[in-house]
Amino acid sequence: MRARYDITREELPYRSETLYHAIEADFDIIGANTLGPTIARKFYAKLGLPFHEHDAYTLNDYVEAAKKQIAKR
Repeated sequence: MRARYDITREELPYRSETLYHAIEADFDIIGANTLGPTIARKFYAKLGLPFHEHDAYTLNDYVEAAKKQIAKR
């Protein structure tokens, strides 16, 4: 991923939009819409947050929603 998108594994939590575009480019838009919620579900589980799937959310939207939930704590 680093060579193609100039992003390291450590940067992924901070650059979710880049990750989403990489998935979109490699797996097409349908794949991105399928993989995004799957990645977000695991992300939320690691954070101990409840996960609710939204049809119109991208991976970045899920990350932003998680940030807001954490900020409310």
